[in-house]
Amino acid sequence: MTAKKTVYYYQTFQDDFVTSPHQAVQLPADFDYQRVRWGPKLRSWLLRPWLRLFSYGYQHLVLHLHVENRQVLRQAQQQGIYLYSNHTQTMGDAFLAFMVLGRRRPWIIASPANWGLPGLRRILAAGGAVPLPQGRQQFINFQKGLAVAIQQGKAVLIYPEAHVWPYYTKIRPLPIAAFHYPTTTPAPVFAMTVTYQQRHWRQKPKRTVYLDGPFSADQTLTRVEQQRQLRDQVAQAMVKRSQTNNYHYYHYQPASTEKED
Repeated sequence: MTAKKTVYYYQTFQDDFVTSPHQAVQLPADFDYQRVRWGPKLRSWLLRPWLRLFSYGYQHLVLHLHVENRQVLRQAQQQGIYLYSNHTQTMGDAFLAFMVLGRRRPWIIASPANWGLPGLRRILAAGGAVPLPQGRQQFINFQKGLAVAIQQGKAVLIYPEAHVWPYYTKIRPLPIAAFHYPTTTPAPVFAMTVTYQQRHWRQKPKRTVYLDGPFSADQTLTRVEQQRQLRDQVAQAMVKRSQTNNYHYYHYQPASTEKED
């Protein structure tokens, strides 16, 4: 079912419809990706229970979330994992990990722009978010932090589409570069697909999340071929699950046409 809603016109799939006034924020080269400093560790310990409580309330009462196939994650219960998801909410995606992962702690890869506001960056860090590296030294520290997160049994949450497209009901192209993490620091790979369904007597749709996996790459392939294989497996699972969308809260269409999505 389709209703007349806001229309977003896009030039490419890299267009950004949700921006921050601090898009160009620069983080220190020695950013603490391994969380070894006592201040961030203490804040995380104090804030995490409240963030979890807020997440449950927000996801259920505002986004009407339902999670399907959660049991697939039990196949890697004692291991670190990679979890790839489409990106269709701002705050909803930031707190989604608490609903899906249960007691497993997340390590959420996010845009550095989110660190532009001091209050927000502390909340994000307490919830397990880390910024994408911006330079060589940060990249080295990032890789070390990633390895520690996997070793500790955390879920590394990645949004390969990069930009938030609110309530988008299709799967945008997933770059193979986003799948180099499992080839350098191996761990089981899972797909998480957010979908939207009509609610009776309500304008906003309910949100159903599907989990699929685990996926793995053929170790006899080259690293790039392994990345492509993982990307294809995750993309196929996401596209299949996206067929369960039955409500378009917003419309997206190419700027060069007037045809609806």
